[in-house]
Amino acid sequence: IKAAVKEEPAILVSGTEGVAVSGFTAKGSLSSGIALKNVSRSEVSGNKADENVYGIALYDSNENAITGNMADRNEYYGIYLEKSHHNAIEANNANRNDDKGLFISYSNSNVIRDNTANLNTWNGLPLWSSNDNVIVDNTALRNMYSIVVSDSKDNEISGNTTLPNVFLILTVVLIYLGIVTYLIQKNVLKLVYGVQ
Repeated sequence: IKAAVKEEPAILVSGTEGVAVSGFTAKGSLSSGIALKNVSRSEVSGNKADENVYGIALYDSNENAITGNMADRNEYYGIYLEKSHHNAIEANNANRNDDKGLFISYSNSNVIRDNTANLNTWNGLPLWSSNDNVIVDNTALRNMYSIVVSDSKDNEISGNTTLPNVFLILTVVLIYLGIVTYLIQKNVLKLVYGVQ
């Protein structure tokens, strides 16, 4: 499904409960590929939401299950929660987005489990002003920052695998410096001792 009106979500679920959105590809929106607004007890599973501003977005939506989706290569965020509580966000991919992978904002008591948020330009999995969330067994590799917690309290964060880009860059720099140092020493020894 490509957004017919680019300023609107490709798929919008609003003001309801008990809906299942499954098996779609949603793209081409300057808003969201899939958006839930004031939705409860619904499921978004097995979808692909790419090439949007936001991949999958929840606003004022509670007790939903967001599972097994791919929210990659979006302009800002892969998966975004705003003022949304008691949701299960599990086994999703939010990779290579131009800003953040999985962004939790003003949202409490969510379970964020077994997701991947890799190679995003800025943060893999940030929490802003969000409390009492469970963030476990996620993978956030090669983002500028892997997991960021700001103005949030009482979150359980455990069993996550993280590696920021800076460590990979540092390794490459150290290897390069080692090779350069070796070559300089070799040439200095040749000059001093005349060794061929």
